[in-house]
Amino acid sequence: MTLISVGAAAELCGVRPNTLRYYERIGLLGPVGRDGSGRRVYDEGTLATVRFVIRMRGTGMPLRVLYEYLELTRQGGQTAGRLRQILEEQRLRLRRQRARIDDCLATIEGKIDACPRPADARSSLLAGVGAGESA
Repeated sequence: MTLISVGAAAELCGVRPNTLRYYERIGLLGPVGRDGSGRRVYDEGTLATVRFVIRMRGTGMPLRVLYEYLELTRQGGQTAGRLRQILEEQRLRLRRQRARIDDCLATIEGKIDACPRPADARSSLLAGVGAGESA
């Protein structure tokens, strides 16, 4: 099993080392291993948890819900129903958010379509300018 430093783990996961330390401090990560000098070392299982945490935070999942989810996963199979419920609720939030974004995007696209294209605008500006005249 390969163990890596907090700096290397942070780089692999696309976060700062302080973020990993924070996740450990608030209990999102179980106790992180230490090397002979007392420095944090991360194994593949911990990195997988970090990646999951980062992905769920990217969905807007609140830390308290994420904490509950991770605690339930540590308890084992008897919590599957609640784990599923948490994920289904987050999926619903994301679908609603996507619908709002799609509505906003449609509005922007409509406004873009209503704007004259730069070439069209230039053509209309030049209409009426006779030969030999400059704009």
